[in-house]
Amino acid sequence: MTFYSAVFDTAVFDSSYFDITDDEVLTWRTNGDALIDKTGENVTLTKESKTLDSEGKVTSVSTTSDTIKVKIQPITEDERQLYGRGEVVTGIFKLFTKNHYDLTNNGDDSKVEVGDIITRNSIDFRVEQANNQGNEVHKEFIIRRIGVWAY
Repeated sequence: MTFYSAVFDTAVFDSSYFDITDDEVLTWRTNGDALIDKTGENVTLTKESKTLDSEGKVTSVSTTSDTIKVKIQPITEDERQLYGRGEVVTGIFKLFTKNHYDLTNNGDDSKVEVGDIITRNSIDFRVEQANNQGNEVHKEFIIRRIGVWAY
């Protein structure tokens, strides 16, 4: 709430009903993680690490994989229109993940990022686009089935 103080001839700023504290975000994030744990499914997250030579060519690619819990949903008709006509809808999904995972069980935070590979029921998907950024409750991505093209 903001009001004008005639005594001091200044504006006085107070907390607003709409102000969100870090504690509230942490509570929402904890609840969101619990929802993904309860209703999500296990998939394999594969992260690729590329080694480049002095000319910028890839000399080796190493991968690390781990099982994580995520929520996967089909995209909506409105979202499909963003990708243009003729898009293969069955090959594109929304992926909801936690903000971070402890993949190595040593306290390290690892995040799902654009370019990672998600394997669901022996089908590989590439993480193509992050739909939200910042201090969110969960992360949302668009994933596309590898090998399915609409062009």
